[in-house]
Amino acid sequence: MTIYDIAKEAKVSPATVSRVLNHSSHPVKQELRERIIEASKRMGYIPNLQARNLKNQTSTSIGIIIPSIANPFYPSIVRGIEDEIVARNYHMIISSCDRNIERTNYSIENMLAVNVQGIISIYMDEVPQGLLKLTERGGTALNVVSNEARFPGCIRYWWTKWRNVSLL
Repeated sequence: MTIYDIAKEAKVSPATVSRVLNHSSHPVKQELRERIIEASKRMGYIPNLQARNLKNQTSTSIGIIIPSIANPFYPSIVRGIEDEIVARNYHMIISSCDRNIERTNYSIENMLAVNVQGIISIYMDEVPQGLLKLTERGGTALNVVSNEARFPGCIRYWWTKWRNVSLL
């Protein structure tokens, strides 16, 4: 399903569909706007966020790296982070790395490949090279720590203070 399919169904131009679905400030008559929105819903249109982010050179993704998904402590932290991310119309990519630095770097590389805006790492024992790459290219890294792991360009917070930080 593309904007071209919606344009054909709504009998408007693809540019008009794009303006409506991307909430452009370009004026579109209310009747056309409603027709486009109705057609997109009826046809089950779901925008391709990766394509949109690539075109706009932006990202709405935040990476989350936790030591273990099996430990019930970490999912509760992730749930709190998710509430904040969803409230801001972002989405998250989660990786459980089992405190293995190679697996952590692999996960970070994958997150960088999809152009995450930032990465929140929770209780990292050592600094992964991937987080350094993220900060070098202008991304934001937030390290919620219980030890003294630190590196240049990373925001470092103790667990009790992390809620005061915004990546978004």
